[in-house]
Amino acid sequence: PQEMYLSQAMVAAGAALFLPTAMAKGLVAALAKGPHYMLTFIVIFLFTQAIGGLIASATLGTFMVLRQQFHLKTLLEHFVLTDPMVADRVHTLSATYAKVVADKAALATEGITLLYQQISREAYVLAYNDTFLLTSIIAGLALAALLGHLSFDWLRQLKKTPELQASNAE
Repeated sequence: PQEMYLSQAMVAAGAALFLPTAMAKGLVAALAKGPHYMLTFIVIFLFTQAIGGLIASATLGTFMVLRQQFHLKTLLEHFVLTDPMVADRVHTLSATYAKVVADKAALATEGITLLYQQISREAYVLAYNDTFLLTSIIAGLALAALLGHLSFDWLRQLKKTPELQASNAE
């Protein structure tokens, strides 16, 4: 769908920017140890990429299923046929089958089924929202960790600079 073009382009751009850099650093380190480390590096790099993708997919999929069940349960708590709004909604949804189904009980069952499908779809959408929120929180925490690491390295380098200047002046 068109709504996913931008996010998929960003994922592709991120992969194009970061994977070659990570692979190049690892490749240089492997070559520094000798050419026989080359195969080990390639196997480990590909293994971590594949397993990382599988673990992330499984974890997010499980999270989404759990959140969908939670939202479905929460939404169904308000699904009471004695509620006039719910009864009206069931009647409205079952009206689409009124010309085809003559039995009132079967017609009501169709209306309830259609309403349940709508509630289930809403729970699915809410679960996706939760999953995207979790992903953005993890990305934000990763960015904060990266910036903290870079700041720590910068401060450490800044502390070394006056010492180097003092030793060079002598």
